[in-house]
Amino acid sequence: MTQIDHHAGHELALFFSKYPSFHFGKHEHLLHPCHNIEQVYYLCSGAIRQYTLAKNGNELTITIFKPGTMLFFLQLFNQSNSENQYYYQALEPSTVQIAPFLETKTYLQAHGKLLLEFLGRMSRGLEGFSNYFRIMILGTGCEKVSALLLMLSERFGKQIKEGTLIDLALTHYDLACMIGISRETLSKIMEQLEQQRLLVHKSKKTIIINLLGLQKLSIV
Repeated sequence: MTQIDHHAGHELALFFSKYPSFHFGKHEHLLHPCHNIEQVYYLCSGAIRQYTLAKNGNELTITIFKPGTMLFFLQLFNQSNSENQYYYQALEPSTVQIAPFLETKTYLQAHGKLLLEFLGRMSRGLEGFSNYFRIMILGTGCEKVSALLLMLSERFGKQIKEGTLIDLALTHYDLACMIGISRETLSKIMEQLEQQRLLVHKSKKTIIINLLGLQKLSIV
């Protein structure tokens, strides 16, 4: 599960273009827990959320994948069958291409520089992931919301005149579900962040107008 640079991404897209495409509507699930992972999913368009359920039933987002990402990259090199432990859900209409493990592994082994690129970027990404997950476990509601918005802005952000637009149509309920808090709590926190002139939320989209200020709030 790694995002790569433009040149490597183009090569990877060419490889996966040989395989069938599957389309998923907003909130539709690609996989549920207990399904065996036997193929690699390449995200062509859209956004895919990986999440788990706490004992109290609350959802906890692990990460969100953007186009150009391979899901189940690590499982390629696992010699035994891997049972999925998470939910994978489309946050917006999404398209994936699915290739067999063996063929994908053979391709990557024949393209050593590409494989090293993946491994290097994954290693760097794990550091950011560990910090995000620590906030999700130990942080306050405000810290969790701030960390989530920062992750979304990093992966789906577009620079516009007002600031950084998170280019996903997400309601307060969508955002609340991602971090396991109530919609009411999420709405109160978003209102506070707007009052602090850190962001604006309208038409289901968020614009971060003070990125540094939001980063300070996400530190545990």
